[in-house]
Amino acid sequence: MSIVNFYFFSAGEPDRPLRSIGYGTRRPLSRYASVILTQGKNVYNAGMDLIVQSLTGNGPGDHNGSRFCPVCGSRISRSLLDRKNARIYLTCDTCRYIFLHPDHHLPPDAQKRRYLRHRNGLQEEGYITFLNSFLQTAVIPYVECGTRVLDYGSGPVPAFSWILHSSGYRVDSFDPFFFPDTSWEKKTYSAAVMIEVLEHLTDPVSTMRRLRDHIEPGGYLCIRSSLHHDADAHFSSWWYRQDPTHVAFFSETTIEYLTSALGLKTVSITGKRDIVLQRPAEPS
Repeated sequence: MSIVNFYFFSAGEPDRPLRSIGYGTRRPLSRYASVILTQGKNVYNAGMDLIVQSLTGNGPGDHNGSRFCPVCGSRISRSLLDRKNARIYLTCDTCRYIFLHPDHHLPPDAQKRRYLRHRNGLQEEGYITFLNSFLQTAVIPYVECGTRVLDYGSGPVPAFSWILHSSGYRVDSFDPFFFPDTSWEKKTYSAAVMIEVLEHLTDPVSTMRRLRDHIEPGGYLCIRSSLHHDADAHFSSWWYRQDPTHVAFFSETTIEYLTSALGLKTVSITGKRDIVLQRPAEPS
């Protein structure tokens, strides 16, 4: 996988490209008969429908389609092609956000089936160790014991909610598939935690703004999600993107853009996966 160039050919001159254009063009494509994608020295034929959809940003609005970055609003000018799985990833050169083209998102029922296959129960020793490391790194040093915490995206078995409760916190759990009770929206919290949720969000700014509004001033948003290394070669071979429900990929630069957009402060980023953000305290 690498940066993709699109070469358009007319039906009358199949041996000579009309033009090579970048991602996000507004030029009409109906007069082009075929498309060639080049990746380094490799050349592939591509289906016209897929490329037209990708280039024109067919989707539910510009920011949810493909023409603009959902995080910083910059125009998208590059894409990455996963030929093996027939997926297109869009990459923002401004904030370094990478996201799967909306046409390749799994439908909700397929997402739910995938989540149910995860081995994330309380009996899974490795998973509990994984959760406890997050507790020690990103929660206990910042969030006062005994306060109320929201476990957002808790999954079918809210294991981390149980760990938080066992550690002395008051906990509410929410998951759009498994615990869809929205009573949390009537409360405020000393912290909200998101463990391997960020990579599933199609509109991260909207979701995190919603969470921020329910975090008390001076409270925290504690996140675990693997950050990419800001290099196309790394992303190409990165195991984290192989999960078909993972649609959003962040770098440390992306996190800084998010915090700026949301009026939050980055407290710490540990091991390129544990992120602690803080809502500023109100002036006294």
